[in-house]
Amino acid sequence: MGQVFKGVHEVMGRECAVKVLPLEKSTEESRAAFQHEIRLQAGLDSPYLVRAFDAGKDGNVHYLVTEYVPGNDLRRLVRANGPLSMSSAALIISEAARGLQYAHALGMVHRDVKPGNILVTPEGNAKVSDIGLAAWTMSLDADPRAGKIVGTADYLSPEQIRDPNSVDALSDLYSLGCTLYFAVTGKVPFPGGDSRSKCRRHCEQTPWHPRRFAPQLTEEFVDVIADMMEKEPERRIQSAGEVIERLELWLGSQDELVELPIERQVW
Repeated sequence: MGQVFKGVHEVMGRECAVKVLPLEKSTEESRAAFQHEIRLQAGLDSPYLVRAFDAGKDGNVHYLVTEYVPGNDLRRLVRANGPLSMSSAALIISEAARGLQYAHALGMVHRDVKPGNILVTPEGNAKVSDIGLAAWTMSLDADPRAGKIVGTADYLSPEQIRDPNSVDALSDLYSLGCTLYFAVTGKVPFPGGDSRSKCRRHCEQTPWHPRRFAPQLTEEFVDVIADMMEKEPERRIQSAGEVIERLELWLGSQDELVELPIERQVW
């Protein structure tokens, strides 16, 4: 819904990312969604979430200023260098889970967790971006997109597809499980087909076993992915904290991550 530019504050000299709502997309609903995003990000302060610095309006253009995160997003990282090792993937997903844990504790749900929304710095630290697509679970009526499917078909939870109003923190954990699947295999859980087909398979089918694409994965690691991707929420890993705990066994050092240059902020 937006474009992102790298900028520098004229007075402070601080690099930042400036997200603007394009004029051609400036409908009443999109403006309401963008203002909703600004209000949400203003209250967040976690090293595992992209921080917001400023927001405003210049003529007809609405903008949000956030911290600039050097590095690359997880999607580009995997596509450029291939699937990650278990330890590297565990480290990135654990840090993303810490960001989600913080948001969930505030009653927020991201609703669009995917590799493209996990930024990885050259030092190997992960930050979750686009938390502004979240909804206050305690007051869904305040979200202009409540009741509508928001997200990316490759990473949508079954309950989000069946009933967008039922989305909660467990939906984010399913999407994070799909993201972990991608990180270690280089494949989305249900490749091919259109969005409707992908949604149906999320609800009805089991993805290919990850070891089909990454034989080095241990069954214990695959079990974590499977438990995050359980189709029934009550059978799924129940919290971001549990994800962190389950992945501790494979946590490695940031030194194992591949450093990639980046010329612009990725959203």
